[in-house]
Amino acid sequence: LACAYADAGDLERAIPLHEQVVKATTTLLGPDNYHTIVSIYNLASALEDADDYDRALPLYEDAVKKLQGKFGLDHLETLDTMYTLAGAYRDAGKADKAIGMFKATYEARKSTLGPHHEDTLRTLHKLGSTYRDSGNFDKAIEVQRDAVRQMYAHLGADSRRTLSAMNSLAVSYSRAGQLTRSIAIYERALGQMRTSLGNNHSTTLTTMSNLASAYRRTGSQDRAISLYEETLQLRKQEYGTLHYRTLSTMRRLAPLYRDTKQFRKASELYDQLLTVTKAQYGEEHPDTLVNMHNLAFAYQHMGNLDAALPIFRQCVALGRKAHPDALTTLYDQVSLGAALVANQQYGEAEPLLLTGYRGMQARAGDMPTDNKFLLRAVDGLVALYTALEQPADVTKWQAARSKLVSEQP
Repeated sequence: LACAYADAGDLERAIPLHEQVVKATTTLLGPDNYHTIVSIYNLASALEDADDYDRALPLYEDAVKKLQGKFGLDHLETLDTMYTLAGAYRDAGKADKAIGMFKATYEARKSTLGPHHEDTLRTLHKLGSTYRDSGNFDKAIEVQRDAVRQMYAHLGADSRRTLSAMNSLAVSYSRAGQLTRSIAIYERALGQMRTSLGNNHSTTLTTMSNLASAYRRTGSQDRAISLYEETLQLRKQEYGTLHYRTLSTMRRLAPLYRDTKQFRKASELYDQLLTVTKAQYGEEHPDTLVNMHNLAFAYQHMGNLDAALPIFRQCVALGRKAHPDALTTLYDQVSLGAALVANQQYGEAEPLLLTGYRGMQARAGDMPTDNKFLLRAVDGLVALYTALEQPADVTKWQAARSKLVSEQP
């Protein structure tokens, strides 16, 4: 029953039942009985699913110790539990312990199952990705290249395990800043995935999205947009519009539309995202306000100020109410001011721009180093005083702009 609750995601019911099972088996069968060890493992797994690593890890460690004592290091169940413990260490942010446990599991599986067994190579691949997560990209690439090479030779080029490892190796190259190599591997893997797994397979879609991200980072926006559009269409078909993977793709594609001045397409995605976040989190949630701001920004750049201004006003009002000290609230205020300048509502725009600029300047240490928020305020003030024919103020704010630009990294 506890396992059924856990499988259904009802951890509040599963965990107390698992605790009762551990207590009962320990009392009735003894602490080292196999069924007791299984109950300990099941409780640890449920706690891990609940992100309670402080309780889960000691239980996994106890299960590994008991299995090693009962069956030895080379028993398959011992090795599987060691592998699970290593993954839990990694997910808990304990990279050093994860690396140590993955190494031990790899050596034991290599000795027991052979160096080319799928589980052995899977462990080597996980060791490499854990090096990456710890920031050791050179070691990650070294280990993952070895894993991919062996998988190619012994599992086959079309094996899902091989293709997944190729994707992971490309991620490591990307995070190491070696985008040319990363893209080459993504392209090779994606081509094989389309043939072997199909376009709708989750691994194919993940690689497609990763390749799009790499293209974006190299400035190949058209290629990035094309791949994100395909990923979005396929994820909608596979998971539906409201699935988190579909929404993630929307969040990545919408800014690319905006940056390439495809504001109508951007507005359509931001409108969908706003509807979802408002329903899920409420209108005062930061994600809702970000989507609200982005939608208004897209409308403004489409020349539709009648649609943009009410949304900017609502964004500012909600931000001031729910997040009065947030930088995003000041930025929303500045954006409203700039839109009001564009709509020739100068009297209302001026205090919004001035107080927004001063508020952000007072928190210069918290601002992005590219000064983009401050520059938006200054650009609004230059436009405002140009329209009001106040040349002294125009000169003053143009000088402020030049200074901000010179300070950019």
